Amino acid sequence: MPKTIADDFILVWAMNVIWAAYDLKAAPYAHLSDGTMDLLVIRRGISRWQLLFAFLRSANGKHIALPYVEYYKVRSFRLEPLCDRGILAIDGEQVEYSPLQLQVLRGIARIFGC
Repeated sequence: MPKTIADDFILVWAMNVIWAAYDLKAAPYAHLSDGTMDLLVIRRGISRWQLLFAFLRSANGKHIALPYVEYYKVRSFRLEPLCDRGILAIDGEQVEYSPLQLQVLRGIARIFGC
């Protein structure tokens, strides 16, 4: 059943791997082949200290236990900006600020390792 969250966000981050960088365990429950994305949400209204604390705890994945960090396992999601300006990026590359829809297509690619 689709869930709608309408609010002001400072962060919406979709991951399908645990690590965003060697020292940033952004999505500790992510798995490449589970057919889901891990969606992290931080709403507007968080203090700068809380945001800093969340980023410091993200080195070991403990940020998701904080009450102001929301963590969802999703198969798809749609992000519809409700204001005129903001920043959207995919894999670090800025994209057009417009509605964005992502969906996991499980089993569409095979990844081989050593």
